[in-house]
Amino acid sequence: MEDLGFVPSLADWLRPLRLEGWMARGWNRGEASEEHPLVLARETARRYGGRPGDYLPLHRFLDETKAHFPDPRHRAMRHHGAGIREGVALFGETVVNADGEEVAVEKVLELHLLLELDRIPTVEDWLLRIRPAPWMLRGTDRSVARLSLKDLEEATS
Repeated sequence: MEDLGFVPSLADWLRPLRLEGWMARGWNRGEASEEHPLVLARETARRYGGRPGDYLPLHRFLDETKAHFPDPRHRAMRHHGAGIREGVALFGETVVNADGEEVAVEKVLELHLLLELDRIPTVEDWLLRIRPAPWMLRGTDRSVARLSLKDLEEATS
């Protein structure tokens, strides 16, 4: 309230995100469906062994953000390296599949991103594509607001 004058929702932040081709890759091929995490879990089981159910919670973790924003922009919340680290912190380093084999959670989450986006983006890849709305800049020095995240990191290091 103090900084912006209201409490923005996730949709408020993501609405001005300029979608690029890689961000929406595959969205029209059923990736918006509820079945999509199961499709990814089946592919994970094909590659790493075990059963799809062994990996389904990991894929649902990345895709549960659809509840907040029902188009490809939801991916900005977890479809990046920091989202992978969040998943590892939540689920642990490995998952034991039905074959008794340990599979790195990081590898499963990376596979999800590679299958959907064909890359593992950084948080910065998403944030730099948000066009600042006037409310986002309220109370900031406009010259600072024009700096990229990289410029800000360099200025503070």
